[in-house]
Amino acid sequence: MDEYLSKRALNRTIRKIENRFATNLAKSKWQRQQLENDLEWFVTWKIKQVTKPDTFWCDGAKDLQLDRLPNKLLHIKASIRIGPESDVNFINEATLHGTLLLSSHGKRLKSE
Repeated sequence: MDEYLSKRALNRTIRKIENRFATNLAKSKWQRQQLENDLEWFVTWKIKQVTKPDTFWCDGAKDLQLDRLPNKLLHIKASIRIGPESDVNFINEATLHGTLLLSSHGKRLKSE
């Protein structure tokens, strides 16, 4: 039962962060620092869904590049710092890149 409640709480948190990130991406003018912060939190919580038992976290996102494509698609590229929660001194820097699809109302991310 506790694991079920934890999953529900985790999913609820991720949906809130995803909503904020998508809403900011849908704006006509982007504030890069805000989007980098949103991306950091989104990655942190999304990787908690898949990194068990040793959970990871995102310590930062920088050098964010976004390009609007047709049909609510966005090309994204950023440098992110990821490491295990158990050892905050062991951080790896990686390049995150891909395509994001916004929902029709611009409040969610969709999968293609």
